[in-house]
Amino acid sequence: MTLAKMQTRRGSTAEWEAANPVLDSGEMGYDTTTGELRVGNGVGTWASLTPFYPGVPSSPGGGTGNGGGPAIVIAAGNSPTRVKNKADYVCTGTADDVTINNAITAADNQIAGGTGGPRYGSIQLCDGTYNLSKPILIPARGFTISGMGFGTAIQPGSSFNGTSTGRGTASALIKMANTPAANQAGCITIRDLFMSGRCRLNYGTGSPTGSVHKGIHLEIAPGDADAALSVTSTYGYPTGGPNESDNHSIFENLRIMDTAGGIYVRDTSGARGFQYKGCAVWFLTDGATAIHSNASDSKVFQCVTASGGATNSTGIWMDGGNGLMLQCKAFYFNNTGAVGFNVSSSRATLVLCESQDNREGFRLSNVHAEMTGCRVDTQAASTYGVNASSANYFSFDGVLHTRSSGTLTNALCLPDRSEAGSGRVNAYIDPVTGGGISKPVTKGTGFTEVTASSELPTGIEASITVRGRGTLRRELSYTHP
Repeated sequence: MTLAKMQTRRGSTAEWEAANPVLDSGEMGYDTTTGELRVGNGVGTWASLTPFYPGVPSSPGGGTGNGGGPAIVIAAGNSPTRVKNKADYVCTGTADDVTINNAITAADNQIAGGTGGPRYGSIQLCDGTYNLSKPILIPARGFTISGMGFGTAIQPGSSFNGTSTGRGTASALIKMANTPAANQAGCITIRDLFMSGRCRLNYGTGSPTGSVHKGIHLEIAPGDADAALSVTSTYGYPTGGPNESDNHSIFENLRIMDTAGGIYVRDTSGARGFQYKGCAVWFLTDGATAIHSNASDSKVFQCVTASGGATNSTGIWMDGGNGLMLQCKAFYFNNTGAVGFNVSSSRATLVLCESQDNREGFRLSNVHAEMTGCRVDTQAASTYGVNASSANYFSFDGVLHTRSSGTLTNALCLPDRSEAGSGRVNAYIDPVTGGGISKPVTKGTGFTEVTASSELPTGIEASITVRGRGTLRRELSYTHP
């Protein structure tokens, strides 16, 4: 086909055919009514030109899935007609979990010989709103659930029962399927979705109604990872794939709002390595946590959380061991008992993280935490900036200040113990700008104010500059044995 034969036609396909009774097989046009490309077939009619779409050859859900990739494609009830025509499954807008979970089962069984081989299935949710009556269930290691961005919305329907299926008793939109231990946990991916914990009628355009539910809640039960490694496929390697215990599951580019908990992972089996990338979680119920990883080697990158004024809520809670956090922000956790960053992971590392307008900015409660280039910035009534009063062998490098009418009672809270409380501190504190800081530096669980270098806790090597008050400094010397 030459470029000269490419043409754009206006009107319906019937009008084209009436005006052009015989068309060369190379001629093409664009149907502005359906939004589809058409091609002349040389016998007097225009035929559809099927573009590449990441579906599968079969179309069990009523679409015309045309193949081209391993993902099974699902359209929402309010997806465009042309998208529905190309999808493998089409939802109706009511109890969409039934259709989605059927598609997940098909995807899970189509890869590498079905249940006899390693299973790395995936589904692709097209833009639109999916109303659930029960949770979406992840059946296996390696499974991927992808949307197409924030136009792909998942929410509970008006009669959602989030505890009826899946592992654990939490009411959540996405959960682990309660399937055998050898079919669990590793290398899961959930990405490019918008999720709401409350029902919004009219495909999400109405006001929120009903109970608030969790977003993603994954419970990895004891023995899952080990059991997976003990099952060998006919291909001669474990069905869990390589490094099952190093989970490496990924949550990426998710926007989650109005929930009783955004993303929660609980692991007691030894699986680790969950990654959270570019996720934002807003508006929580009282006592909820936006992102909570109870697994070792978690990695949290460029995530943002905001509570919307909930009490006893937490922005990012990093548990387990060896957690890594980079360029994250938690803000507006400013009500009673709220915490921006709760770092109970041993050997945690936080780099370039910011706590803004939180009742408690950073809470360190384990051993060997390291914070570099971190900031506490508050224009709210805050109690603690960096609360390291229960930390052991820690390091902090950063800035603490208020602005506007914000106040901060205790800015940098150090431990008051000898060997167990040792650490290194390099901080700049501005107690003057904005509403001010009552106690720039404190020590111990009683938060006794430190005003002189001699009052710094034993074992702390520190260089702390307090604007208008000078520098608190303690240098420790060590003798090589």
